[in-house]
Parts: sequence; C-alpha cells; structure tokens
Amino acid sequence: MESQIVSIKKLQRKLWVFTLFKVPLLFFCRPKIVHLNTSSLAVRIPLYWWTKNHINSMYFGVLTMGADLACGLLAMVKIANRKKTIGVIFKSVTVSFLMRAEHDVTFICNEGVIIDDMVNQAIQTEQRVTKTCRILAYTGCNMENLVASFTLELSIKLKS
Repeated sequence: MESQIVSIKKLQRKLWVFTLFKVPLLFFCRPKIVHLNTSSLAVRIPLYWWTKNHINSMYFGVLTMGADLACGLLAMVKIANRKKTIGVIFKSVTVSFLMRAEHDVTFICNEGVIIDDMVNQAIQTEQRVTKTCRILAYTGCNMENLVASFTLELSIKLKS
C-alpha cells in the first residue's frame, strides 16, 4: 500500500510547526518544500545570515540538515497515512562537497520507491530495516550546479 501524497502547502505548515517546536535550529534555516510527488521530494534552504559561514557560503552543518530533511521528510510522508507508528532515524552519513554553496541550495531525494519498500518490509517483518538513500544538493535557477552529494543510511522500525 503506497501512502497518499499530501499537498505541499499543508506539508509546509506542518514542517514549520514541527521544526519550531522539535528542531528549532532547522526552523531558523527556513526550509521550503519546492517539489513533492510519490517518488521524490525537494527542499530549498536560502543562503542568508543564519545559514552562511565566514566566507559567505552555506555552512556545512546547514547543508547536512538539508539532506537530512529531504530524506527524512519523504520518509515521514510515506509513513503518514499508514495506521502504524514507525520510527525514523539516520545511522550514518557520507558526503562529498563538490563546490561552495554561494546561493540558495535545493536538496533532492528521489528515493520514494526504496522508502516505500522499506516501510512495507518494516510492517511485515516487524524488524528494523536499513538502506542507503542518495540526496543531491544543487544551486542555481535550473539547478545546474551540483554542490554536494549525500548518502544517508536511513533506518526505520515499527514501534510496538
């Protein structure tokens, strides 16, 4: 059973509330959901005073939060309409920084099919399921500049 996709506007409001009360550091990064469908999610984080470092590029901690958010939020969307409580964590992260992010950055996770399979497997087996997900970070109007490539190890488990 595949989860039903919610509207971007509704999900954006939920994201603001969640980050304000649960992850305030991420709230200050002002993430915006720019794309959502059954297989992918894209989040943009603006480059401004809170998110840039001493050389006027995006701080690597903010870049990592963007990748975490793109994959984690897609997983939460996939889990949302299930009648089960499923926990989501990240076990590891590997990243390649390719160039300085001197503009707003868009993080894209295209792992919706893998995450759906993980959720189904976690529900069926009642065991922890861990797989790697790839997130790409781009700058530019047409996302022509790849600034970083992330590999996150997503781990989900049905809560009893």
